[in-house]
Amino acid sequence: MAVTRSFKELVQSRVARDPDFAAALLREGIDTARYEALRGRSFDIRRVSTLVAAGLIERHAGKLRVAAAGFPLLDAIVADLAA
Repeated sequence: MAVTRSFKELVQSRVARDPDFAAALLREGIDTARYEALRGRSFDIRRVSTLVAAGLIERHAGKLRVAAAGFPLLDAIVADLAA
């Protein structure tokens, strides 16, 4: 059985290259408040708004999640959010 790293470890790692971050973004979404508290900075609201407007990610109940249209672009979305 695989050992799952903690959310804090994910955030402190190189998020743009972390497949577990991408997997969380696909499954349940990333809790923005928790991410921001652990990372020490917030997501760029302009980037998030652009991705939401394009239908690539969804914002719901304080979480960001990749929309179906964003699946093929997951690597680019993760890199953009982590920048």
